Amino acid sequence: MNQQRYECIREPDGRWTVIDTFTNRPSLIGDREASSLRQHEAIEVTELLNLIPLSPYPQRYGQG
Repeated sequence: MNQQRYECIREPDGRWTVIDTFTNRPSLIGDREASSLRQHEAIEVTELLNLIPLSPYPQRYGQG
């Protein structure tokens, strides 16, 4: 089974957020959270992020 690290969820206000399923937090693109997106934007970001191979090294949220 191929585990997908990122998924998009609909927020109560109707906007979309891309969640990092490893950290259960909004994913980061550079220094910006992938949140408050339109549905098609969230789907596109999710698909692109899931193309990135998983690193064998753990990453710590907020460091860098």
